[in-house]
Amino acid sequence: SILLITGTAGVQAFACDRCASNMGLGGLGLAQLVERHQLGLIHSTARYQSNHHGNTDDLFHIAELGASWYAAKSLRLSANLPVQWNQRSQNGQRQTVSGVGDLRVMGYYRKTMTFSTSEEPRLILDAGLGLKLPTGKYEAKLGEQELPENFTIGNGCIGAIAQPAAGLSWDNGGVLLSGNLVFHFPSEGGYRFGNQFSAQLTAYREWRLGSRFRMVPTLGMMWEHSARDRMTNGYLSASTGGYGVLLPLGLGFRWESLYLNLQYAFPVAQQYASGDTELQHKLGSQLHFFF
Repeated sequence: SILLITGTAGVQAFACDRCASNMGLGGLGLAQLVERHQLGLIHSTARYQSNHHGNTDDLFHIAELGASWYAAKSLRLSANLPVQWNQRSQNGQRQTVSGVGDLRVMGYYRKTMTFSTSEEPRLILDAGLGLKLPTGKYEAKLGEQELPENFTIGNGCIGAIAQPAAGLSWDNGGVLLSGNLVFHFPSEGGYRFGNQFSAQLTAYREWRLGSRFRMVPTLGMMWEHSARDRMTNGYLSASTGGYGVLLPLGLGFRWESLYLNLQYAFPVAQQYASGDTELQHKLGSQLHFFF
C-alpha cells in the first residue's frame, strides 16, 4: 500500500499585530515518504476574520514549487520556493502584498522496518532538518500601511526547520504522525517572529479503481501553535501568536506517476492573537509528479 501524509510541513507565514498565525495546510502530501524523485506544485489558503479596527477579513494564498531528489536510498534532499499573495479587506477597501517568499532547503533521513517476510505491517521513520533562507522581501514598516507584520512576504531572517514523521502501514491502510518546527532568528532591525510548531495525526485507506487508478481518503487531527513575536525593544507583542486544533479532511487520487491531493480543514478549538482573530478554514492542494 501507499503511505500517505496529509502535510503539516508545507508553507509558513507568521503572526503579528492582531492577526493570526497562518501556518499553511498545503504540505508535502504523499511525497514525503514516497521513495522516488519528484516535482510538486502546492497551494494553500487560510482565511481569518476579526472585528478590530472594523470588520476585517484576511486571506493568505501561498503557491509553492518544490523538488525532491534521492541522493541515496535513505537520504533525500529537497528545495521549496513559495510565491505569496496576502489580502486584507476592511470597510470596503482592499490591500494586497505579494511576491516571492523565503526558500526552504531540507535534508531527510529515512528508516524502514518490517516485521514479517510479507513486509506488512511496515514502520517508516522520516527525520528532516533544514533552513529557511531570507530570499523574500522583508517589509519592516507595514504598520505605516495599517497592515500587520504577518503580511510581509519574507521574514528577513534565517530559520531552522525540523520535520519528524512516523508512519505505520498495513494492507491498504495506515496511520501517520508528523510534525513541523520552525525556529526564527532575529529579523532585519531586530524584530523576531515567534517560533512555530505543528503536529498532525492522520488515518488513511486506499482503494484501487482499476489497474492504474487509486483513491485515498484521509481523516486526521491537527494542532498548531505559534509563540508571540518579540519587538525591536525586546518586549513581547501581546497580540501575536496563538494556537488552533483543526480537523483536516483529505481526498487523494493517483494515476501512474501523478498524484493529486485535496484537503479542507476547519477549527474545532482556537485562540489566535489573544482571541482577537478567528480562523475560518484552511484549504490545501498538492500535485506531484514522481520519476
